This record gives sequence, C-alpha cells and structure tokens, in this order.
Amino acid sequence: MGFEEAGKKLDQEIHKIVEYLEKEALPSARKDTSKFLRFASERLQKLAEKLEKEQSEK
Repeated sequence: MGFEEAGKKLDQEIHKIVEYLEKEALPSARKDTSKFLRFASERLQKLAEKLEKEQSEK
C-alpha cells in the first residue's frame, strides 16, 4: 500500500467516523442531555420550593 493509497483509505475512514457521529452519536447525546436537563430542572424546582417553604416558616 502506497502513501497516496493509505491517505485515501484514512480519509474514507475519517468520513465514516464523522458520518456516524452526526447520524448516531450526536442525536443520542442530545436526547440524553435533554432528558437530564428536564430532570435537573424538576429537582431544582422542588429544591426552590422547599427553601421558600423553610424560609416562610421562620
């Protein structure tokens, strides 16, 4: 395998990796991140309510 052929093969493999990341990994990561953010938001809301309740009882 010559240098030029190896370079072309490397370019093909890099293209496959980028394609996989764009089509599979990133959408999945975004979905998981949005779920986590919603969960964290709910927990923060409950924490804020608890703090406000404790403050109003004093």
